[in-house]
Amino acid sequence: MPDEMSQAIQSHGQQIDFIAAKVVEQDERLARIEENMVTKTEHQDVMKTLDKLVELVAIFLTRRLINVYNHMSSK
Repeated sequence: MPDEMSQAIQSHGQQIDFIAAKVVEQDERLARIEENMVTKTEHQDVMKTLDKLVELVAIFLTRRLINVYNHMSSK
């Protein structure tokens, strides 16, 4: 019986070591994920900038089309 208990304790110890290693591994993984995440505010800033760029391109294209139309109409 003592031999069986010793083996069970040793097995449980190995399982605990394995679980502890996995917890550390996941903790490190979560830390890396957090480092690479953007905040909601940062995301909103990027989206606002992209919206402004789209607006500027639309204005540019509209003006360009008007110029082409006017040039074609004057011929």
